[in-house]
Amino acid sequence: MVGMAAAWVGDVGVRRTGLDVTRPRYMLGLHGRAIACGLLAAAPDLDFLVHAHRTYTHSVGATLLVCLAVALWCRAKGQPVLSTTVLCGLAYGSHIPLDWLASSELRSPGVMAFWPWSHEYYKGYGLFGVPEWNLLPLDRFIWKNALYILREQILFVPLIVGVWLIRDGASAARQARKLKRAREARGA
Repeated sequence: MVGMAAAWVGDVGVRRTGLDVTRPRYMLGLHGRAIACGLLAAAPDLDFLVHAHRTYTHSVGATLLVCLAVALWCRAKGQPVLSTTVLCGLAYGSHIPLDWLASSELRSPGVMAFWPWSHEYYKGYGLFGVPEWNLLPLDRFIWKNALYILREQILFVPLIVGVWLIRDGASAARQARKLKRAREARGA
């Protein structure tokens, strides 16, 4: 969810700075970009598959590699390079500070945030509590992780609603400007 919010904020920010002057035709469309950014925001956790959680994939270096891959893909497909790269970089990179804030002394060595420049782990504050990793007893696993997820939602749902409202406001303002220009063109 936070990755999608980062993408929406980034999209509004890039457009407001004038870096992406024309409204490009995205291959994925708005909802496709949001889904892609949501997947990118979760992608650093694929390191679970190689038993190296919160290491290389949870770093600035990995974020830069993702940005490079996205930029090359956009260039090859004729898509807007800058705005799409910024959006994807924000989505992927949003995972790093969140896992840093969520890491605690009890279960995690921290996050290797500055790889490849540093192999040091940075510990956070255990902001969401400590998730339960043991599946048994099952009822404890379910309730403890449900509480963990609830804490995340309490913190981030207001943020995401705010981002959505900003995004809608920017869209409405853009539509109003288009209508005004169209009326002025007809009247001139």
